[in-house]
Amino acid sequence: MAFRHVVDDGAVFYLNGVEFGRFNLPSGDITYSTLASAAVGDAIYEGPIAIPPALLRQGTNTLAVELHQQFTFSPDVVFGAEVSALLEIEPATEFRESSEEWIELYNRGASAVDLSGWSLTDAVAFQIPENTIVNPGEYIVIARDAAQFAAQYPDVTPLGEFSGSLSDSGEQVTLRDAVGNVADEVHYFDGGRWPEYADGGGSSLELRNPAADNGSAEAWASSVEQSDWQHVSYTMTVDPIVHDPPINFHEFVMGLLSAGEILIDNISVLENPDGEPIELIQNGTFESDALNAPADKWRIQGTHGTSRVVADPDDPTNQVLHLRADARSSYLSNHAETTLANSARVTVGQTYQISSDAKWIGGSPQLHTELYYKDAARTTILQQPSQSGTPGAPNSTLVANLGPTYEQLQHQPVIPSSTDDVAIRVRAADPNGIDQLTLFYSVNGGAFTSVPMLADGAEYFTASIPAQANNRVVQFYVEGRDTANATSMFPSRGPESRALYKVIDNYAPDPSRHDFNILMTPADVNALHLTTNMMNNDRQGSTVIYDGHEVFYDVGTRLRGSMFTRQSAAATGYNVRFNADQLFRGVHETVAFDQNGEQEILAKFITTQSAHLGGTYDDVFRLSTPSGSGGGPTLAYLARHDDVFLEEQFENGTDGMLFKFEGIRV
Repeated sequence: MAFRHVVDDGAVFYLNGVEFGRFNLPSGDITYSTLASAAVGDAIYEGPIAIPPALLRQGTNTLAVELHQQFTFSPDVVFGAEVSALLEIEPATEFRESSEEWIELYNRGASAVDLSGWSLTDAVAFQIPENTIVNPGEYIVIARDAAQFAAQYPDVTPLGEFSGSLSDSGEQVTLRDAVGNVADEVHYFDGGRWPEYADGGGSSLELRNPAADNGSAEAWASSVEQSDWQHVSYTMTVDPIVHDPPINFHEFVMGLLSAGEILIDNISVLENPDGEPIELIQNGTFESDALNAPADKWRIQGTHGTSRVVADPDDPTNQVLHLRADARSSYLSNHAETTLANSARVTVGQTYQISSDAKWIGGSPQLHTELYYKDAARTTILQQPSQSGTPGAPNSTLVANLGPTYEQLQHQPVIPSSTDDVAIRVRAADPNGIDQLTLFYSVNGGAFTSVPMLADGAEYFTASIPAQANNRVVQFYVEGRDTANATSMFPSRGPESRALYKVIDNYAPDPSRHDFNILMTPADVNALHLTTNMMNNDRQGSTVIYDGHEVFYDVGTRLRGSMFTRQSAAATGYNVRFNADQLFRGVHETVAFDQNGEQEILAKFITTQSAHLGGTYDDVFRLSTPSGSGGGPTLAYLARHDDVFLEEQFENGTDGMLFKFEGIRV
């Protein structure tokens, strides 16, 4: 510890009754009549003086200062002091974006292939060297940074180094033969139907079966990574916050800062850990909970609502919490929380030790823990394996047969009347051949009815759903089986997916506005508007029909706005997330709606028409809400402050961190 002072004219400094320094005074004994050695004009900071650690006591310490003047009748006196502590720590590792990118080629055939003169094009560029022979069942790997790849995967020798890079938002990679013909191509995306954890979530993008159609999103998966359990522990003293209103919630809160999965166990919050510690967590081990069920004493909602107690894969006799996040946590609803034991209250000035055992599975490794609200808060970056994926080896998600793959699902007419049968058509493919396809449909959440689908030209199959009553919502999906008896569904979650249409008699488009119709099943609408789900940001499956003809199946819809606007189905806002391979208007991943104050668009119009002010181009749609309440002319937020806006308005606009201000209501 170091001590600095401002003194006019002299002083002796004591800690717990022992002198540790003096200023502008002679050596030897000091009495009340000892005068300072010299006069001080304008006093300034002096020091620092090192405080001997041996003088410090556990708990309260007393600093005493004895001031002296140069003259007996000096008219002024000045004193000030500063005590600081220097904590030596290792410097943080500077963040560096990883250059790890690699592409794997595999010979699934029965004979060797000469790739001399072949090339990778579009997203990257690489000319395959002469005399490159790939034997049956053999892999070759081409890396962005060959030296870095070789150091990270010493058992795999890359064929070479491609130029360019793989886009984080999706791109096309093309393999061409020696004369430039397309031998294979993949256009990957970064979410929606495509695996999410392969987009910066610690996993690679893997083909589940080499014989499958690699143009289909469902043929791909995020690699399964192997991480270790780690013990997380920190101790903090609760400080008063700048604005500290009365707080009636005394809880431990945790969540992930983005979509991801972890296992967590042995959660503990100790009050006064160095004295007589008191455990404040009621159920930190999950041993008495039912498997595959929510944890007792915990409220886990919203984006984290699918979390469940499971058996530890490393020790099936031990139970742990599988914490799953579909999106980031927030201070209301979208996290895991538990009330402190014995009605304990978080106390300013008290010390708390927060600890757990955690294991990263996939996605975000950022585990945020705190005592409500923002007390003893910390974000811990859980350890991830240094290697991801299985370059040069069989994929971790490899299956012998994944069943048929599908594309181009559609229904016609898009908005049927109560007298219209509806035709369902889909393209299905399988290297073993299709044995049968079946259409399943449900009306207003009722039991599913099955209908055989018949071949309708090469790889296409159709079936018909009979006419339904006005305002009925129909859900449907396809199940296929190949000749090797492997089955699959599309959309891939089958009955849990949301390919929908709604029967509307006398539908007429709005002649002056775009139509935006959000469809949900009745049960999903009820769940969306439950009071207990009001602040939940997890998304309900839905279908969007735009302008009566463009269909977006199995998208995600949630409420938006404050707790005040979300209380009413007629006034709440909505936020719709589209699949990455079918963005709204080709560019927007999300679109938001505000049912209060369409006049706002006038101010935005003035801004966008004024040079260099910067603004967003929004719109007013005719909104049809899932519940049927509200809607009509509604302000549609399109770009907002997302990547599209930032890149268009600013050079390198998406570099760095974007912060969003959030008002805390306690």
